[in-house]
Amino acid sequence: MRLLPLSLMESAEEGLYQRRALQVRCVEQACPLTVWEDLLRGGTRTESFIGRWLQRLLFYQAPEWVFTAAYLAWAAASAATLALVPPRRKAG
Repeated sequence: MRLLPLSLMESAEEGLYQRRALQVRCVEQACPLTVWEDLLRGGTRTESFIGRWLQRLLFYQAPEWVFTAAYLAWAAASAATLALVPPRRKAG
């Protein structure tokens, strides 16, 4: 009975390795719909459809003041949350 948790952990670990291998194989291939879209748009791109949209989402171009305003708004919201709903210690 002592070996059951160990064998379950080994099985879970093996499953994670297999999942990772499947992800790597799937990521290396371009989706046929993405290839078709690129051909219809008049070119071929090396990145995937999801990669292209993530690139636009994460690394967008904006003036520096936009980032400064966003950081200040986030800091103000955090400070307001701490002031309006202060953390409490557990009794005991």
